[in-house]
Amino acid sequence: MSNAPSDNPSSASAPVEAACVEETPDDAAVAVEPAKQPRAMGVLCIVLLLLGIAGGFTGAYSFAMTLLAPVLQKTMASLQQVGSPEMREQQQLINAASQDLALRFRTVNLVLSVAHMAVAVGLIYGAVLGLKKSPRAAGVLAMICLAAIVFELAKTAPTIMMQREIGQLMAEKMPAMITASQGKNAPPNAPDFSKILKLAMQVYMAVIFVFTLGWVAFKVILYGFVVSYVSRPYVKAALR
Repeated sequence: MSNAPSDNPSSASAPVEAACVEETPDDAAVAVEPAKQPRAMGVLCIVLLLLGIAGGFTGAYSFAMTLLAPVLQKTMASLQQVGSPEMREQQQLINAASQDLALRFRTVNLVLSVAHMAVAVGLIYGAVLGLKKSPRAAGVLAMICLAAIVFELAKTAPTIMMQREIGQLMAEKMPAMITASQGKNAPPNAPDFSKILKLAMQVYMAVIFVFTLGWVAFKVILYGFVVSYVSRPYVKAALR
């Protein structure tokens, strides 16, 4: 009779308790994973939102100025009919060269302006989704940031070319403009403005070149980081 199975409930529940103890590490792992929250998500979305707003205004301004450039140049030419005949002649040469430059880059500027506005709208939309923790935020942000990287790299070359030609135009035409504005009142030992202005324009173009490349590099790195960040499993899980 002493070897009969025991009817004690506590002895029957022992295997169940053992099973619960064995599952504790897995349960702890599951509990730790959701605790890892995407804390940088809000900051990134705010930065992207600001870049989108600034880019939208920049693209719209560039588009409007490109369309209105011929009218504005004619208006400025009519207002600049002052000074000596030599000075007016130099003004006309500068206006003609500026019009030619604007026409050569007109199509490129229009395309880049439209693309800039489209990317800006996408950044704003993706940032708002991210701030709202929408399930679509990760996919939208990854897609628009990849598009933004392509846009930034594509616009770098024509932007630098335009800046370079503007600098060359000013370096070539402005010395003659300054000389014509002085007329007969120029001192006999006046410095060579052409050399000074060319040196100033070279320094200016070097600064613009470094700033342009630095700004593009910053945005490309930022967009690339966003693509990598929203692809992380815990970020996607937090947005579900």
